[in-house]
Amino acid sequence: MSAGGVAATHRQATHKTPRLRFGGPSADQEVMALFAELRKGFPWFPVQMRDIDVVVAPRLPDGNRGFTDYDEDQFARTGATHITIQVALDPDKDRDHALAEALQTFAHELGDHALGYCNSLAQHKRPLPEMVDHFKMFVPSDEGNGWHQTIKSALRFVPDRLKPAFLESYINDVESHCAMDYDGGDDDAGHQQYARYDDEVYDAGMAWVATLREHPYDPADPFWIYTGPATIPSGYSSGAEEQHGLGGQSNPMRTTERDLREAIAYEQTMANRGWPSGSGY
Repeated sequence: MSAGGVAATHRQATHKTPRLRFGGPSADQEVMALFAELRKGFPWFPVQMRDIDVVVAPRLPDGNRGFTDYDEDQFARTGATHITIQVALDPDKDRDHALAEALQTFAHELGDHALGYCNSLAQHKRPLPEMVDHFKMFVPSDEGNGWHQTIKSALRFVPDRLKPAFLESYINDVESHCAMDYDGGDDDAGHQQYARYDDEVYDAGMAWVATLREHPYDPADPFWIYTGPATIPSGYSSGAEEQHGLGGQSNPMRTTERDLREAIAYEQTMANRGWPSGSGY
């Protein structure tokens, strides 16, 4: 292909795999290699995504396992989206178990939060509230769930020895966020967090958790095998994502009209509780 043809194809590209820039006291060679490999399971980032800073430490503030932040001002100035992900790697646990939990936390932050933030900012839209990202982890409560499909995409890049603990961490994560969605709780400042109090949503979510627990990790179990499109290699794509079904609609965590309604309901709920608009996420 001519140079002009290559350039024209690159202008049509819509997705890329972001580069990871590591920091933090726990970001050793093994951790960096595992995280970089897992990243290949998330091919849906927009081309405006340049780099993601990943900080790995033994502990995070307030006992958090992971946290994701974005720089909206930088995007407004430069058109590039700056994302920072922080992940805890517990030094008091068995090394492999700690690595598996950290990998699942990284998958959560990368696929459930960073991906959504980047796609929204690339469209010059405000990212959705964090609770909307979490709601998508257990709704719909079946195998068509976008987060379930995303986890299966990531699972291909997890070493076999870490997969059982990775999946256990994934299921626990879904369960805890379903419970959190139902009854909220208080944040560190004493504000009541979003609480839906919807028995139907909660019961369906917990039934989905029970289904997940019926499938312990088994390489031969079709339940955990990713059957979506092949992953585009690292770097800018060549336009092949459209040929292989990796266009915008293939992103299992894409924003839907329901997500937007959830965001509006969240803002109204927080306003009724006296929170300033946009706080709490």
